Amino acid sequence: MDTLDLPAEPGNRRAAVYERLRNDIAHGRVAPGQRLSEQGIAEALGVSRTPVREALSQLLSDGLLVALGRGYAAPDLTPANIDDIYEMRLLLEPAIARHAARHASHDQVVALGRAIEDEAAETETPEPHAFIDANLRYREALFASCPNSRLSWCASLFNDQIRRLMQMTLGPAENRHVTVTFHRAAYDGIKDRDGDRAASAITELLYRARSGYRAATGAAAAGP
Repeated sequence: MDTLDLPAEPGNRRAAVYERLRNDIAHGRVAPGQRLSEQGIAEALGVSRTPVREALSQLLSDGLLVALGRGYAAPDLTPANIDDIYEMRLLLEPAIARHAARHASHDQVVALGRAIEDEAAETETPEPHAFIDANLRYREALFASCPNSRLSWCASLFNDQIRRLMQMTLGPAENRHVTVTFHRAAYDGIKDRDGDRAASAITELLYRARSGYRAATGAAAAGP
């Protein structure tokens, strides 16, 4: 880890350490099961242990780390974990799309469309990283257009786990094309104020993504 240039305010120091560790976990720079300690991180980043301790506690609360004896580790994404994530997404994201279809402003619809075109521009690239970044911008734009902030907040909690999952599933260009197709269908529903059509597109994409993951990994089906 490179050292950090920390702000003077203690609360901002904790936030800087938190963001650095969160990004490292989400981008796979911290391997599942890799042991993390306050002392080791503090030395690697060139900071005191206090902001590290506070950041690790927050990451533990967010579900991005698990306690491991006297240290911490990034949890492995087991098939059961991933089924749980898809189950939650199927509950939350179609509802968000329905809200967006009823309430999204013109500027929010434009932002959503722009994020989808950013995705489309990255469907054939050798690596999926830029596509994943655009995909997360799409999620941000979709959630921003939902007036139920608690609903959007719950869905956004999965962004980091989803990024890890995307790195496993969005390598093939075909999978990226399918994602863009259904995102455009959801966008059309939102633009036309058709919540059922928008929600249906999101639901179908999530079912396809879950089935594709199971087929690729040989994971046993669990649930609908």
